[in-house]
Amino acid sequence: MINALTYEEMIKKINNNYIERGLRNDYIGVFITRPDLESGKNILNSLDYYHHLTGRNVNFYLPGFGSYWGENYPDKETVAKIDGTEWYFSNEQFVKFTRKLERKTKWVYSGESELILLPLIDGKIEFDKILIFYLDDMLRDGAIKSVSAFFQQLSRLFESKSTLSEIHVALRKDNAIELIKGAILKNLPYGIGDVITRGNYFVIMN
Repeated sequence: MINALTYEEMIKKINNNYIERGLRNDYIGVFITRPDLESGKNILNSLDYYHHLTGRNVNFYLPGFGSYWGENYPDKETVAKIDGTEWYFSNEQFVKFTRKLERKTKWVYSGESELILLPLIDGKIEFDKILIFYLDDMLRDGAIKSVSAFFQQLSRLFESKSTLSEIHVALRKDNAIELIKGAILKNLPYGIGDVITRGNYFVIMN
């Protein structure tokens, strides 16, 4: 999990990964949530754990969250600690981030928790097609036991070299989003991918 107080900060970190690690073709996860949502609390309670679990396997960015803010954000609230460092949340910065992402895409924030996957192709984010998990719908309908359990499964999936290879090959093709969707859903354990597909909890938005 990577803090992303602002949209610009997320783009800067993505560019740094391109320069320092050579990540030209990858996938970016944007976890849209707030501390007042049950699904958000589910992750925040174990944020330090998931920060270390995901590591460099997948980049999950958390809009509106960050650390070392000083006094520049009067609405900040302490929500977690990672490696002993306090993490904060700002509703104002969260709203600014989601509104900027809405302008970049056809996505409209539902007001609940969502996981957005954006393809990074040749070092640039492709905004014309995005993948969205509607996490609260999945939770309410019993498609997943908890958001934490789902992130655990995603992390294991992204650790798989065969899955990563399949996704990276897909990123170079015209129908990359459809291929990535298939690579993710078919490799989730316990038939979760089929449940998610039938319930329309995971969609492509052009």
